[in-house]
Amino acid sequence: LILFEKYINMPDNFSFSRYLIIKNKEKTDYYLDHIKKLFSDEVKSNLPYGISSCDVGETEREAIIKQRTKQTLFRNRLFSMWGACCAVTNININELIIASHIKPWSECNNDERIDAANGVPLCTHIDKLFDKHLVTFFLVDDNWILSISDKLDKEKLSSIGINDGDILSVNLSGEYLSNFKKYMKLHNEKYNRLLNN
Repeated sequence: LILFEKYINMPDNFSFSRYLIIKNKEKTDYYLDHIKKLFSDEVKSNLPYGISSCDVGETEREAIIKQRTKQTLFRNRLFSMWGACCAVTNININELIIASHIKPWSECNNDERIDAANGVPLCTHIDKLFDKHLVTFFLVDDNWILSISDKLDKEKLSSIGINDGDILSVNLSGEYLSNFKKYMKLHNEKYNRLLNN
């Protein structure tokens, strides 16, 4: 944690291990620039697979870094609400868990992209189906129930732990629940349209 004399907007997902109180503006600017550079280098070193720093121009690289930073922030917020396990299978192997957006990233405004209510932590195989609107979750008697499209082989899906009627293991409330309902309603509508085509 770094404490500054005044509020400074820092990335939410950057963690600090030291306390530092700075009362001099020049030193504040120096440390802030240094920290932002370290943070930027960390994100650059984690560019998506197949993209190296020499493959893209500066503008594209900055866009990728901003996107990755927002995705990391979203993931951290989502996991703080749900826990770091799949909301369907309860598998807690971090490498298998995807912070799935309910309303797709490409259709979201900046606030929706980092809104934890716009997400569900899912195992990769469930995330793929959820992303394609081949599964969704309907609210039934205060439970979010998994519904599998008739276009899929439900017996095969059952063999990998995906079953019609599975219940999301989470307890949602308040504003978070109302926003989650809003996003999930959009997902349900797309699921129904695809099911009826």
